[in-house]
Amino acid sequence: MLATTGTSLSGAAAATRPSLSSWLRTQTRVEHRAVERHLDLDRALTATDAMDVLTGWASVWHQVRTEVADPGASTIAATELAPMADQALAWLAADGIAPGEPTPGAPEAPGSREQGLRDLLVDPASAWGVAYVLRGSRLGGAVLAPRVDAALVPLTGAGSAFLGTAGADPGREWVAFRRRLDASGARLSDAVTAARWTFHWVGSVLADAPADRLGRGTR
Repeated sequence: MLATTGTSLSGAAAATRPSLSSWLRTQTRVEHRAVERHLDLDRALTATDAMDVLTGWASVWHQVRTEVADPGASTIAATELAPMADQALAWLAADGIAPGEPTPGAPEAPGSREQGLRDLLVDPASAWGVAYVLRGSRLGGAVLAPRVDAALVPLTGAGSAFLGTAGADPGREWVAFRRRLDASGARLSDAVTAARWTFHWVGSVLADAPADRLGRGTR
């Protein structure tokens, strides 16, 4: 059985322990695929759908920025999530998307604790789990960007700064993040629980984005 204490391992146990990023990927595969199915990545988007995507992400990042400012938030929340939230909200503002109101927590995910985002960000290991999902979402944005831009460009003349990441390098940032994550020594069980919760939460926010429900926009 894998250790979940966050303490260092020695000998054969240390040699067989997977990296935290690899373990998170394996243990959250079901939740990740559920969000992808919800987004229906093979379907062409309408302008309404595209705005729903951006509005939903504005709600997510506004909530994150609100909670990382809480005095009880861990250092990990401040160093990993606050800069991401500031950049994401700046890109969304460039897209003409105002921050939404903070959203409630997702319905309880299987095997999760009854916690909200603020509770998770207090614990460093859980904050790493949240950051894993949100940092990874920047890579997902590269998949969504062409479809969103195809819907927006005829109307606005420009693609999404948020999904296009406006000159940033999500791939390089992801590699650097994984190195920090794997070196953190965070408790595996708490990081996985938080990551699963975050996938459920993001999916629920995107499903409830204003204008229309994602995947059911005007054709």
